[in-house]
Amino acid sequence: MFFCCKYIFIFYNATCCLFLHGDSMKHIISVAPFTFNKIVDKSKRVDIRLFDKKIQQIRLNDTIEYVNIDTHEKIWCVVRGIAMFENFDSLIDVVPPQLIGYDNQEEIRIRINRLYAADEQKEFFACGLFIEEMELNLREKFRYLER
Repeated sequence: MFFCCKYIFIFYNATCCLFLHGDSMKHIISVAPFTFNKIVDKSKRVDIRLFDKKIQQIRLNDTIEYVNIDTHEKIWCVVRGIAMFENFDSLIDVVPPQLIGYDNQEEIRIRINRLYAADEQKEFFACGLFIEEMELNLREKFRYLER
């Protein structure tokens, strides 16, 4: 599916041929314990990031291995959608804060400004990765393939 409005393009599900490719890739993203726990308890369903060179490599159905920077715990998620925005304000205005793991928009703005410098925010688009925890049986296969 493809949705479009003034600031957002969302590519959702594997039926979108723009992002389909034969082999899904694995990406590793280190996150703070606060963010890691939000992903684990499923309160964070959209991971918001700068659309920098690393994030530009991510496609639908790719796997992201989120690593807790303190404990080195891991959780595997599948990318189910990708949303592009001109800036974080546009993203925050469109995506409900609860999907990002917060109660209100202002809290998200504060976190974003702590994470990314103003010049970085101007240089790159904002991106929302719609993530879903990988099923247990797929995780086991994934671990087996890593050996």
